[in-house]
Amino acid sequence: MMSTQSNDRGFKQTLYREQGVGTYLIVDPIGETVQRIQRSDPACVSIATSQALQLAVCETCEIEVEPSRFFPKHRKA
Repeated sequence: MMSTQSNDRGFKQTLYREQGVGTYLIVDPIGETVQRIQRSDPACVSIATSQALQLAVCETCEIEVEPSRFFPKHRKA
């Protein structure tokens, strides 16, 4: 059985590229990182969890993704 990470970086990356997906995000809850993969740039771009990310949905629509909100705050016992 393939791990989720292997699937995200292998099969899904190939599928998304073939289907013309311009950008997708891989969220790693263990490492608390978000990586942006763009079809125009085959290299994986890491995004610090404290930085907001602007993603163009279409020519006239943009969304803001706040990576730090994907991860729960660490609580002291």
